[in-house]
Amino acid sequence: MECVFCKSIQQECKLHLPIKQGKLAPVSMHDVVHGWMKLMEMYQKHSFDELPQSHKHSIMCYTGPKLICGPKLAGEVSAVLSTKLCFQHVSEDELCRHLKQPGELSREEIEGFVKVMYNIREGHLEEQTKDLEKLVGNKPMHLHNFLEHHKDKPKPLQ
Repeated sequence: MECVFCKSIQQECKLHLPIKQGKLAPVSMHDVVHGWMKLMEMYQKHSFDELPQSHKHSIMCYTGPKLICGPKLAGEVSAVLSTKLCFQHVSEDELCRHLKQPGELSREEIEGFVKVMYNIREGHLEEQTKDLEKLVGNKPMHLHNFLEHHKDKPKPLQ
């Protein structure tokens, strides 16, 4: 929910996502980076290529601490911003049109994002794991705390 959604939040007070009632466990990029840094530190390495084979071909699923659907996500954002924000399901084509705005994302980033949204909508990512918590020793940031920390960025226009 970085800058790519700021415009629709600011101008329309809507969170446009093609996920219907699919759920996700949002995780902050800060926590993901912390996990990777911890992994590198454990092996005293400086790059992913230097990790042992056992980690190069393993999958760690970093998620946030709680599953949430689109309408509840909009509700969380609303509570932090003290404004009414609505969730609106949109088609993947509509999302692509929005993301293709100048200066937003590259074609590859858009394709990847749309694939993630498809998997959320279909329930393939409806999972909350403890991989990140086990690695770093504490729970990832809760969505509410993340939103509080970033609440000055996507303010709706009054």
